[in-house]
Amino acid sequence: MTGTQTERTRLAWTRSVLSMLGVVVVEVRVLLAVDGVVALLVLAVGVLIAAAALAGVARRHPRRRPGGGLRRDLDGRLPAMVAALAGLVGLGSLVLVLG
Repeated sequence: MTGTQTERTRLAWTRSVLSMLGVVVVEVRVLLAVDGVVALLVLAVGVLIAAAALAGVARRHPRRRPGGGLRRDLDGRLPAMVAALAGLVGLGSLVLVLG
């Protein structure tokens, strides 16, 4: 990938993770009315997964280095973390519906 493609990809992954984290925060606000402990647990797990995913974004899609080289260590951890965050949103929603 060229520098601009890498930058756009990194920004897209960052936006995806941050938007999922925003959904978790809204979900926690609604869950607080149902069960405070579950809400805090969902928030804690969501923040941990989001932090790990953002670290993965920074590692997988680094900014262009001064020497011009890009690091390319592609694996499936970043999509897995974003999927885990989406699963957490779904789990919190299920708790909200059933609780």
